[in-house]
Amino acid sequence: MTAPFLVNHSTLRNLATGSQRACRNPRSHSLFVNLMLPGESLALHRDVPEFWGLGHYNAPHWLLHLMANSSLFDNFRLPLATCVYWVSAPPGGDLILQLHAGFEEHIQAQSNDAVIFDADAIPHRVAPVGGGATARALTRDNATLSSSGLDGWELTSSAGCLKFPSEALRISMVYKASCLCAVERCWANGSPISLESAVFQLASSLEYEDKIGGIADPEGLLKAIFKSFLGSPK
Repeated sequence: MTAPFLVNHSTLRNLATGSQRACRNPRSHSLFVNLMLPGESLALHRDVPEFWGLGHYNAPHWLLHLMANSSLFDNFRLPLATCVYWVSAPPGGDLILQLHAGFEEHIQAQSNDAVIFDADAIPHRVAPVGGGATARALTRDNATLSSSGLDGWELTSSAGCLKFPSEALRISMVYKASCLCAVERCWANGSPISLESAVFQLASSLEYEDKIGGIADPEGLLKAIFKSFLGSPK
């Protein structure tokens, strides 16, 4: 559960209004906290996109990514502004944006600093966090992170135990806002998208329309959809 006073914070809403996807009517979407230990990183990815009628709350995330990659549903895309605020930032852990092939922008993570970007459209990753002994070997197993009082934090698993001072943890808050202005555009393009219509449109683009009624070959259909739309956006 997210705290309402943070989700609806005026400063965060103003950030969304002035983002790259400028929106005169942003709506708070979500707020969550990320904890990263020394040695941890995030691989290149794009955040889960949203569409009018389908989102992370009622559709598989893989399907939403395929829909975005296909470019078939651009008229129903709901822009999301993402703000990353670093509460604490040990050495390392740069946010790296892949703006286009062969070019990356490195944004240094600094405590009490923030960046706003289109996380569902721009591929991005997080470099390994520094600041002490690496936790990667322990986090591959079922591990538990617990407070050890004033001494910091303790990570335990079947592989062993590591202690970290509080300043070694990379703590960030991620706030997302959706643009209600886009709903007006979506209304002009028809009804909200359903799971059935999304799969039908993806399949139709691959000339699977003759098999949609009874799903004569559902496994083959899914393989064809994944093969065509799993990569980068078209």
